[in-house]
Amino acid sequence: MKTNNLIYIFSFILLFASCSQEDLVKGNDNDVVAKIRLELTDMQLPAVTKAVSTDENRINDLWLYMFNQSDELIYQVVGSVGTDGGTAKAVTANLKATQEPVTLMALANVSSITHEFALNTSKADVLKSLIFDVPSQEGSVSIPMWGEVDLPEGLYTDDTPIAIPMTRSLACVEVLVDTDLVINFDLEEVYLVGTYDKGFIAPIKSDGTLQKGTISIPSGAKGERVLSEAFHKQNLNNARAKFYVPESLLKTETFPSGEPSRSLCLIVGGYTTIDGVGKFGYYRLDFLLQNTENEDMNVKRNVRYIFKIDAVHEYGVGSAKSAFEKSIPDNASRISASTTVMIVGDTSSQGNCIEKGLNDITTDGVDYLAVNTSTPIASYNDENGMYYAKIQIFTNYQGGWQMIDMPEGIIAQQKRGDVNVFYETFIWIDDTVSFPAVFYIKAGGVWKTITIGR
Repeated sequence: MKTNNLIYIFSFILLFASCSQEDLVKGNDNDVVAKIRLELTDMQLPAVTKAVSTDENRINDLWLYMFNQSDELIYQVVGSVGTDGGTAKAVTANLKATQEPVTLMALANVSSITHEFALNTSKADVLKSLIFDVPSQEGSVSIPMWGEVDLPEGLYTDDTPIAIPMTRSLACVEVLVDTDLVINFDLEEVYLVGTYDKGFIAPIKSDGTLQKGTISIPSGAKGERVLSEAFHKQNLNNARAKFYVPESLLKTETFPSGEPSRSLCLIVGGYTTIDGVGKFGYYRLDFLLQNTENEDMNVKRNVRYIFKIDAVHEYGVGSAKSAFEKSIPDNASRISASTTVMIVGDTSSQGNCIEKGLNDITTDGVDYLAVNTSTPIASYNDENGMYYAKIQIFTNYQGGWQMIDMPEGIIAQQKRGDVNVFYETFIWIDDTVSFPAVFYIKAGGVWKTITIGR
């Protein structure tokens, strides 16, 4: 790129000292000052009860790009923001003032790739060039992020912060042992197999235009179907193993026996005890949807895949390679796991909870319990002289949900429900009950306190 075609970056000043302070991203001195709010949304299905790990919210560098109605680049600036976690970042940026409609795009954690572009570069060309290599799985993982927002009125005021929801460009794959169910197995090591080595920062079609909801994989990206040390964690002592990977497309091959072999899988190794005798062995877990044998899962950005080992039936095989080459039916007889798929951030693609407005969600990291609100307001019914409130409930816990510790004078239309079924039930409160009225909804180890006011 020619120097005279580049946008010069004059300076950036790091002011971040706490989540309430703002970072400063400077452009030209005569540009308008814009307040930017980067929204690093936590898991929406399900939401977490504790903060997401620092790794997943850490931002080390930030670029802002402005595109005109013709999707041509008209401005770009760079800045630096605080490296601690949180669900939002406040940033102040000097940007080109305009009353024409523009698109504002934000990129984070892209310092290792080319991210400076000449004026009038098309948005499609910018997106196509934003390719990252799979990050190291050692230590802190810097997760590339992308977000954009349309500004139909242009940008010429600093009064209202511009919210940009950020999407993480990596998926997270986790495996753990359900220690409440499994007492004869200790997890020691894990391989993740078959993931791609490159990813796009933004989800795009082959022509470079945005493509949300489907997998976008750069040409030339490879899915390594080997037991790579780069995706190998050991000495776990029954701790949870976690990997960050780009979007990866599952491929299947067929053994001579006619049984399927899948490219995406986890190989887990550990000590299994049967009849008092412990042996070390390896098992294979395939990317299959829960309670299915052949419904495969690809790996998509902004999604967490959790494999929870809930039963170990037999000793494992003697080597990780042997487990990798095992057929599906044989492996299923040795170990079983439940799979949980958690979407992070983008609620537009969600079914069940989010589409039904169940945004009050609690999880223990695997199972979740969702309601429309945990603080409903009761209305008074003149005909029967009672208050009432409507509760909507949904859970992925296999045992379903139940209402407990409901005080005398409170009547539930329904006190139990099944897994993966949307329920809408009324709560009736006698006018002798003191407000706020409190009871609980339980799904496995997940509890929600319901406080009804009036």
